[in-house]
Amino acid sequence: MSGGVGESSRMTLDNWLISRLAAEMNALLNRSRIQSILTSNSGMILSCYRRGHTLALHAVLDSNAPLAAVLEHTLRQKETSAGGWADSVAALLRGCTIDAIHAVPNDRVIFIDASSRSSFGVPSRTRIALELQPRKANALVLRRAHDDAWVIVAAAKQFQAPPTQSLALGSEPALAQARSVRVGSPYALPPARISRMDRTQFLAATRDIEPGDRASLSHLLRESDPTCSPVLAREAVFRAEAGADAGVDAGSLGARLLHAWGAVRDDLTEAQTHVQPLYVYRQSQGHEEVVTCHLIPLKSLELPEARGASLNALCLSELARGATPLNAALRPLQKRLTTMLARSRAEVKALEEARSRAADAGGLRLAGEAIYGNLAGIETGAAQFVTPEGTSIPLDPTVSAKANAAAYFKRYKKASSGLPRIEARLRVLRANQAHWEQLEWELERAAALPAADAAPLILEIATSLQRTGVGSPDQRDAARRRKRSAPGESARQGQERDRKITLSDDAIAYVGRSPRDNERLTFSVAGPNDYWFHTRGVPGAHVIVKTNGRPISERQVEEAAALAAGQSRAAASAKAEVDYTQRKNVRRHSAGRPGLVWYDNFQTVLVAPKSVTEK
Repeated sequence: MSGGVGESSRMTLDNWLISRLAAEMNALLNRSRIQSILTSNSGMILSCYRRGHTLALHAVLDSNAPLAAVLEHTLRQKETSAGGWADSVAALLRGCTIDAIHAVPNDRVIFIDASSRSSFGVPSRTRIALELQPRKANALVLRRAHDDAWVIVAAAKQFQAPPTQSLALGSEPALAQARSVRVGSPYALPPARISRMDRTQFLAATRDIEPGDRASLSHLLRESDPTCSPVLAREAVFRAEAGADAGVDAGSLGARLLHAWGAVRDDLTEAQTHVQPLYVYRQSQGHEEVVTCHLIPLKSLELPEARGASLNALCLSELARGATPLNAALRPLQKRLTTMLARSRAEVKALEEARSRAADAGGLRLAGEAIYGNLAGIETGAAQFVTPEGTSIPLDPTVSAKANAAAYFKRYKKASSGLPRIEARLRVLRANQAHWEQLEWELERAAALPAADAAPLILEIATSLQRTGVGSPDQRDAARRRKRSAPGESARQGQERDRKITLSDDAIAYVGRSPRDNERLTFSVAGPNDYWFHTRGVPGAHVIVKTNGRPISERQVEEAAALAAGQSRAAASAKAEVDYTQRKNVRRHSAGRPGLVWYDNFQTVLVAPKSVTEK
C-alpha cells in the first residue's frame, strides 16, 4: 500500500505487499473448492467452500488502486452462479480445488492455481491471474495447454498490442515488451518494470540534485530499482538524510542513498522470511482510514504507528470504503429483474384477458346448440340467425349452417380446455413475480450494505435468477435435499451469523438477511409454537420470535412487527401493516422458491417501522 500523506486516500499494493497478501490468501483458500464466480468489468467474486465455511475472494480492478481480499461467511453457498466476462468458463471452474495462491516474484500479479479431474481421472489445471498494477489492472482465467503453456480462456479486459516499431534513441524500452490479451492466445505476464540506470549513472545523477530535494531523490531511486515503491523510496531518502547508515562517505549523497536502500531491502527480505504483524499508519489516533502500511516501520511518515496482523483484513476494510465489484454486479442483475418483471406483468395481463374470454365459453356452446337445433330454418348464405328467444348469433355466410354450428363447438372446446392451463400459468407467473419482487428489494438493500454482508446476498440473487420456471427439476431436487437433510443442520450452519435482537421480557427476535436465510430461520430455527412476522403485501425479511415458552405479549408483538416493517420495502412509511402467526401455520410455497411461503390463522398489527440497529 504505497500511498503516502497527501496522495490518494485509496491504498495501493506494491510487490512486497502483494507477496504478503498472496501468502495470506493461500492460508485461507488452499484446498478449498470453487463453487461459483460472479464477474463484472470492475472485478470478480470467487466463492469457495472449505471445511464448513464459504469464503469469497473479491478482486477490484480499480484503475487507481486495484485490491483483492478474502472474506468469510458461515453459510455454505450450494448453488452455482456466473455472469459477466467469466460466464463461459464458470462450468470449467466449478468444482475445482485451489492448490496454491502465489505471487509472481517482483511483480504485482497473483496466481490462483486450481485443478480438477474428469470422470475418467484425467487431470486438468486452471489458473486465475489477478494483475493488480494501477492503470493496468486485469483479471484472467487461463487453461494449461498440452505444451505446458497457459492459454487465455476469459479476461476482464482484452486488447491488442500496438504494431512493432523500431525504437528511436531515448524512446521507452517498455514499448518493445507490449503484449496482447485475447481469448485463445497464449498468456504473457505484463511488461516488467526495468532499471533505467546503473550504479554509475545513478551516482552521477545525484550530484546534480540538491540534498533537500527529496522528491527528485526518490524518483531517481525508483528509476534505478523497479522493486522500490514510492513509500519505500521516501523511507530510504529519510534514512540517508538522517545519517542512519554509519561508515559511508558523508560527502557522497548517492552512495548514502544506495546504502540506505540496501538496508531497506534487507529489512524487507527479513520481514518476508519471518512473518511479523504489519506496521499500519493512520492520519491520527482512532482514525479508521489507513494511509498506508508495510512490512517494515516507515519513520519517514511521522504518523501514528500501530501493528496489524492481517493485510487481508486491511484490504477488506478498504474495499468496504470504496468501490467493489459488487456495485458493478448490481446493475446487470437489476436490469434483468426489471425486464423479467415487466414481461411477467404483460403476460399476466394477456392471460387474464384470455381467462375472461374463456369464462364466456358457455355462450359459444349455447350458440352452437341453437344453430344445430334449427338447421332447417337457417337459409344458405345467412349472415346471422335470430333464435326464438330473440338472441342474434353471427354466422359465416360462406359455409353451411351445420359448419357454423361445428365452428362454434370447436371454439367452445378450445376455450374451455384452455382455462385450466391459463390458471396454472397464472399461478406460475404470480409465484415468479412474488419471488422476483423480493429479489428486487434485496438488491436495493444490498447496494447499501458493507461488502462482507452484500457479497453472499448478491451471489444468492444471481443464483436464483439463473433458474428457469417454477417447480423446475432443480427446484424439486432442492426440496428433496431439504427433506433428506438432518434435523437442525441448516440451523447449525447459520447460527454464527444469526441476526438476533433482544425484545422485552428476554424474548429473542431473529431477523432474516436474505431469501435463503428467511427460509432457514422459518423452517429450521423456529419451533412450531414460535411466532413468525412479515410485512403484509410487500417484500421483506422474515422475523422469528422465541418467547421461551411463554405466550407472546402485546409489547413483544409491537416490537417484532416494527422490526419486520423496518426490514421491508415499507421501511420508509410512517406506518405499515404486519401479519403474524405461529410458525406451525406457515408452510413452504409449492413452487420451491426460497423464502416464499403460505400462512393462515394470522393477525395483523399496524406499527411504525424500526431499523434493526435502533435500540
